[in-house]
Amino acid sequence: MNKNNTFKIINYIIITFCVVSLLINILSVAGVKNAKTYASNVKIKQIDVKNNKKDLAFKENIEVSNNISKDNGLDLYFSYDNKLINIENEKTEFLNLKNVDTNKKIQLVNFFIKNGFSKESSINYVFPEIKKTVQNIEKNTTKKPIDSKIEILKNTGNIKIKNCKNGVLVDKNILYNDIFYNLSSKNKKIIKLKFNEIKPEFDINECEIFLKGSYKTSFKNSNNSRKNNIKTALKSLDGVVIMPNEQISFNRTTGERNEKNGYQKAKTIKNGIFVPEFGGGVCQVSTTLYNTCLLANLEIVEVNPHSLPVSYEKPCFDAMVNMGTSDLVVKNNTDKPIIIATSSSNDECLINVYGVKNKFKIVRKSEIIDNFIHFDKIKTQNYELYGFDKPLKEGEEIVVCKGKEGFEAIGVLEYYIDDVLVKTEVIRKDIYKPTKEVVLVGGEQ
Repeated sequence: MNKNNTFKIINYIIITFCVVSLLINILSVAGVKNAKTYASNVKIKQIDVKNNKKDLAFKENIEVSNNISKDNGLDLYFSYDNKLINIENEKTEFLNLKNVDTNKKIQLVNFFIKNGFSKESSINYVFPEIKKTVQNIEKNTTKKPIDSKIEILKNTGNIKIKNCKNGVLVDKNILYNDIFYNLSSKNKKIIKLKFNEIKPEFDINECEIFLKGSYKTSFKNSNNSRKNNIKTALKSLDGVVIMPNEQISFNRTTGERNEKNGYQKAKTIKNGIFVPEFGGGVCQVSTTLYNTCLLANLEIVEVNPHSLPVSYEKPCFDAMVNMGTSDLVVKNNTDKPIIIATSSSNDECLINVYGVKNKFKIVRKSEIIDNFIHFDKIKTQNYELYGFDKPLKEGEEIVVCKGKEGFEAIGVLEYYIDDVLVKTEVIRKDIYKPTKEVVLVGGEQ
């Protein structure tokens, strides 16, 4: 091939490209110009056809309107009576493109589609009125999905589950295909909208929610300060959610035991005796939570026994907590969320755990294997330490802390399936020191 022929081919390609570009620009400008011309003539009406569904037909609707010309205009009817969107009365969106040379515009739509543009973008560009009508339909019919909700019924130990609802969205792909058919075909028809369901992000039916574990202890014989501390700690746990593989710290959840967080002074174990301190009594809450989680077969990451026996729980099933030194840590070892719900009604410390259904029924057993009968007796005049406003009179004595024997014990869990024992596990072996007997005496210190 010589150089002259090569130059001729290049010139031919350039000229062809310029002509095609010019043609596209002319058609586009013409489309925009015509759109501006007839935009003011577009009319959208809402027609209630509930009572005359049987008589509804494209030609009959044309006869209803005096402003429609078969020769010069194009009419589109969008009917949306789908049950998914729960519309009380069937509605028809009526779009009248009057006095418009639709043939040229349809040619322009076809040109864009053949050159790789989607039907939606092509129709919306050439017929902006249709775009506005579709947007209006979407606004009137779209319903967002509603996620399932788990509500904590505060201070009851119960939860309330609200089921999710699917949303709906018009299928724009089908819609624009039907619009294109109506633009291109002589056999017009009412466009019946199709809808797609939108699934919610959180469906409670995909999560197994059962009562996994429940345990309660009584604090009826406690004084008002101790009762307050138990209720305060329970309140901070009520509604806590533990996600899969997540851990919960009792100390972090219930907060620093001080006046600012609502705690008061009550008896707690310190140096082998019971003395009043802020937060006394919260160990009963941690103990109750510990046993609930055992019955729910959750993983216990950290638990610590009391140094002395406690009255509200069996040996080896207590859980002593102290800020900075001792904590109760529980891990959600399931693949679904765990929900904690609490109650302090009737002076009972109740904790429920909800989540996936348990594989086992778990039974707790405590056994004392050795006793330490001897306990020390001490006398003191430190009346302030035990909550007295003034010292006792000379010769007066009050037992402020009864002595108790110590012992060694083991804690055992038995696992049952259909009332058949399938596994036994010793989970703890603890030594509880004897409780010193403390006698407050009168006289000068």
